[in-house]
Amino acid sequence: FWLKVSSVLSGSMNVDVENFEAAAIDLLERLPAADYVAVDLEMTGIHAPVGSTGVLDGDSPEARYEKCARIAAHYGMIQVGVALFTKAPGDTAGSARWVSRAYNFYVFPWPCEHSGAFHSASFAIDSSAINFNRGHAMDFGRWMSKGVSYTDGPTEDRLKEALLGQPKRDTNERVIVNRPADKRVVDQFMAEVAAFDSRKEKELKVPMLNKFLIRAIRESVEQKYPHLTIDKRDLPGQKPPFERVVLNVSEVEKEEVVQAGKEKNRKLLERIVGFRKIWTGLTQQKKPLVVHNGLYDLLFLFHWLEAPLPRTLVEFKEGIHKLFPVIYDTKTLVSGPDPPLGNDTWLEALGKRLDSSSLCELDPDSIRYAQSAAHEAGYDAWMTGKVFSFFKAQAHEPPSANLLFMIRNIWMLNLAPGKDPLIEPAPHAIFQLDSIEAGIHIQQLRMMLRPVLDQVPSASGVDIKWTGDRAALLVVKSKDAVVDESLRLKIVQWIQDHEVRGLLRGRSTTPGGEPHAKRFRPDSAVGKL
Repeated sequence: FWLKVSSVLSGSMNVDVENFEAAAIDLLERLPAADYVAVDLEMTGIHAPVGSTGVLDGDSPEARYEKCARIAAHYGMIQVGVALFTKAPGDTAGSARWVSRAYNFYVFPWPCEHSGAFHSASFAIDSSAINFNRGHAMDFGRWMSKGVSYTDGPTEDRLKEALLGQPKRDTNERVIVNRPADKRVVDQFMAEVAAFDSRKEKELKVPMLNKFLIRAIRESVEQKYPHLTIDKRDLPGQKPPFERVVLNVSEVEKEEVVQAGKEKNRKLLERIVGFRKIWTGLTQQKKPLVVHNGLYDLLFLFHWLEAPLPRTLVEFKEGIHKLFPVIYDTKTLVSGPDPPLGNDTWLEALGKRLDSSSLCELDPDSIRYAQSAAHEAGYDAWMTGKVFSFFKAQAHEPPSANLLFMIRNIWMLNLAPGKDPLIEPAPHAIFQLDSIEAGIHIQQLRMMLRPVLDQVPSASGVDIKWTGDRAALLVVKSKDAVVDESLRLKIVQWIQDHEVRGLLRGRSTTPGGEPHAKRFRPDSAVGKL
């Protein structure tokens, strides 16, 4: 069995409709043994739809959710990367190591045009997102022609009922054919049915007619010739793509026709549901889920594979926490005043920093990811899980579980029950810097602040959070209120001096408000790198 699956997947874990069945079996068979799972997405866009307000640095968590949820429902998915991380053979508590098997799924929602079960998903495409992915060798032809279908839970239930459920008897009254032209069509075909039945032939083709006349004919045949049945057959590649025939068969043959129809519908349902089969497996196993700067990843996955996104942040938190009780965001783990893997927290830089690490190795079928394939979802999922292994090796349950990073924001999103915490707990003061001169970066800001910090060496210090191309937050940490107040006042003076020089503008939390300063309240404001 494993040799057969491996032969289908060997050399590449790129997955489309041609090898999805083998990949799904492979992934779901291996999933129970995994220690944790990392995921990553490539989407058709992440910019605010035209006419709606985009993400702002001053968003509260609730406002940020509302805007990002609108974006996730507006655009679609191109690729979903899933990387399983399993303890390496012979691994011990003192030498934690993992083997990763990564899958890169091309996903594209297929329509269902079966009568009574119509479904067609729609989403927008942002040319900037397409251009970005094109620059990273995205195979759009494969995506559109061979992408694995997907749908959400309510749609799967509706299609399952329509395609596999017991046929619902029409409770409406029989149609009445009044128009002379319609009566002639029905009467003429019923005459053909009478001759067909008397000759004991097996099949009679039904002409292509509108739904009203088809129903009238079906009801007339059922009433006058109950031993006959009308079947609808697919004609792939032809126009029209189906035909209806009257069948004169035995009860055994009639049951065979019924069972063949059910099997056809089962395969159709399986094809339309597609990648949701993987999602269902992940939500049932409830392995720790790892993302990197993963707010959009989780919103897109929830909306397109679980159910339409809830209206409120509270409802979303309840929903995602029920599906995945433990979620880690590596962007949260690597950020902070003393980042353990350096100041560059974008994913590929973190992965390169761990190139010499022996914590993770690739499964042979994923070995092509030994070379960079940045912004391919499978590769980025592998990188995300690799970064997480750095923290997992130090603690069985790393800190910051269920705390989601929000870019350019002073909040973290708490996916578990509880409040959304500030990035820096109980800060003494927060200064928001705007209109920073172009070309000044975070390292230069640190150097510019160094003389101020040197004047108050016993202060807790200042953390800098970049919130825009020309904006940042200065967070004065709080330990000794008196000392930190001295630092705060010196920063106010420093801001005023630099405003005069035109290098930046600033706002502080001071209740009274100094010149050029405006109160900034951390309890009510402010937010794949």
